[in-house]
Amino acid sequence: MEWPDFGKRVRQRREELGISQQDIAIALKIDQAKVSLIERGARKVDLVKELPSLAKVLRCPITYFYPGLETEDDDPIAALISMYLPDVHFEDFEKRKLAKFLESFLQTYVDTMEPKEKASNQ
Repeated sequence: MEWPDFGKRVRQRREELGISQQDIAIALKIDQAKVSLIERGARKVDLVKELPSLAKVLRCPITYFYPGLETEDDDPIAALISMYLPDVHFEDFEKRKLAKFLESFLQTYVDTMEPKEKASNQ
């Protein structure tokens, strides 16, 4: 998906819910101007740090932002697997193990960032 399409889906969902760009900015810990850029497709969303928060504030699964990427129960791990490893089949228990690994890995990544790096990524 192209970023302008992504931004249109963000704006569409935000308007459906009747929430402001400022509400999204608070959830993502960025300023409102950056939310405007996201909606116009001029700023990418950090898939690790911002996408989960964006989905949460917009009360939708991560797969909402990727039309055509339907998976059972809107499972984001299954969605990522099917997107990046379309020819690989994982059993449910393997997906759960992978999800736990990714969650701990990503949390460790965020925790070990220097405060300056965290601020520059916002």
